[in-house]
Amino acid sequence: MILFVRHGQTDYNKQGRVQGWLDVPLNEEGLSQAEIIREKLKDYNFTKIYSSPLMRARKTAEIINTEHNKEIIFDDRLKEFFLGSMQGELFASLDEKERKHFLEFPEDFGAESNLEFFTRTVSFLSEILDDEGDVLIVSHGGVYRNLYRFINNITDLNSDVKGLSNCEIAVLKK
Repeated sequence: MILFVRHGQTDYNKQGRVQGWLDVPLNEEGLSQAEIIREKLKDYNFTKIYSSPLMRARKTAEIINTEHNKEIIFDDRLKEFFLGSMQGELFASLDEKERKHFLEFPEDFGAESNLEFFTRTVSFLSEILDDEGDVLIVSHGGVYRNLYRFINNITDLNSDVKGLSNCEIAVLKK
């Protein structure tokens, strides 16, 4: 089985700011969320734990891992969407036309393209699909949506895939 956990809350999440690759730490709520998820996952016998190296995912994985004592494998392919000049900005500050343009053509803002982001994240998942036992991935909302699209053969990279809340768990593969 492959389980996915989105990182705990950050102040940027709370403020509605675009994080991308900015290395924003968990806030107090995020630390509390990670402790709750640690408790929910304590009875799993993970064979491997993978994480984005960004601080918010790294800390969430480290808290969960206090119950498992496994080596956490940090992989740059699990980093969130690189969002160029939008990183740190309030998403709500864009008008509807700008938001739509940003979501469809992020490369116009110095970000990686939707295809580049999808290819990066799916290259990771393709390598671990046959891992034995229960595997945990701790990463970001955008990464989850890409992996979900891949697992469910959704080819439209702009399709509206329900994301995860902070520290929400999802099963990617049974």
